[in-house]
Amino acid sequence: MYKETQHFRQPWLWVLLLGSLALVIYRWQPINVGIMAGVMGLFWFLRLETRIDQKGIAYRWFPF
Repeated sequence: MYKETQHFRQPWLWVLLLGSLALVIYRWQPINVGIMAGVMGLFWFLRLETRIDQKGIAYRWFPF
């Protein structure tokens, strides 16, 4: 059985997300700041779990 877990915490991704957040804050539209904070929270907790065994290949996107 093979099992792997991937997190989305690469530095380049967070530089892109933080740059987008800075742009949204600069333009100061509160609804967009909330949306961007939600997207960043989602990426922080998002993970891909993959399992390969005799039954086949299974995957899971947490928290979905």
